[in-house]
Amino acid sequence: MKTIKQIIGIIFLGITMLSIPVLTKAQSEAKPIGNVHKEKGAHIFLNAGVGVGGFHHVNDKSYGIELGIINKKNIIMLRNFKAFGVAGADSNLFFVDAEPNEKISDYGILLGRVIDGGSIVFSASAGIAYTTGMARGKFLYSSRTGSGGNGSGFFSNSSSRIDHYEHITIQTIGMPIEVEMLLGARHNCNFSITAYANINPKYSFGGLLFCLRLGAAKNKSR
Repeated sequence: MKTIKQIIGIIFLGITMLSIPVLTKAQSEAKPIGNVHKEKGAHIFLNAGVGVGGFHHVNDKSYGIELGIINKKNIIMLRNFKAFGVAGADSNLFFVDAEPNEKISDYGILLGRVIDGGSIVFSASAGIAYTTGMARGKFLYSSRTGSGGNGSGFFSNSSSRIDHYEHITIQTIGMPIEVEMLLGARHNCNFSITAYANINPKYSFGGLLFCLRLGAAKNKSR
């Protein structure tokens, strides 16, 4: 997992050097980009998605939600992304093999830049985020669950080992980074693919989300 985090860090740190805009000299009228009709002002969008993510020992689910504004070719976004495991102390539907359930999320603000490709729009963003979660520390002990045939129900003959670890609370400041490819950008309801990461001193994480966006993908023009 360390190797994966290093690769993510190298890729996204390189992108960051090229993608962080400073939203200065913003004007109330957007500069024409495409060839639709002319509109003034900034545009608000909502982005939500699910996919895969990972950090530390976790390689499992991920989800995220963003609220953003596009002005000219600049983006500013508020985001909450999370990576977590399926099995864990908070699940009754799966055999739990380790406790606590590892999870991590960020609450960040990002600045980005839009690259207009017509019906496909690319964007790259980075910023700062409060990062919080739970990770496993040192191994403590093992226990067994299940009735081993003495109970009733579907899982009456099941028995599973639980490895208990030290609980490590994560609270740090991270650098959220993401790259998005938006499809069907001429409409107000679009699908996108977002690769994201959070680089921080303790537990960096990242993932890939398949998203639905509501709202303008870019400023429209004549």
